[in-house]
Amino acid sequence: RQPEFTQIDIEASFVEQEDIFDSVETMMVRVFSQCLNQQLETPFPRITHDVAINLYGSENPDLRFDLPLTDFNSIAEFL
Repeated sequence: RQPEFTQIDIEASFVEQEDIFDSVETMMVRVFSQCLNQQLETPFPRITHDVAINLYGSENPDLRFDLPLTDFNSIAEFL
C-alpha cells in the first residue's frame, strides 16, 4: 500500500503534540529519502482545523490544488 494509507501506532507518555509532529515528520523524511530517494522539505506545512474548515470546507483538504472557498454572499445579495 501507499504511505498515506499506512497506520503508525506510537506509544508514548508525557509528550506534547509537537513531540508527535516531530517524530512523524522525522520518520516520513527518512522513509521517503531511503526508500524513494526523494527529499522532503521540512517543516511540513500545517494549518489549524478552523482554518481548514473555513478556507477549504474540509478538515482534510487536498492542498495539491489551491481551491479555497470563495464567499459570494455580497454579490448574491444583489440578485
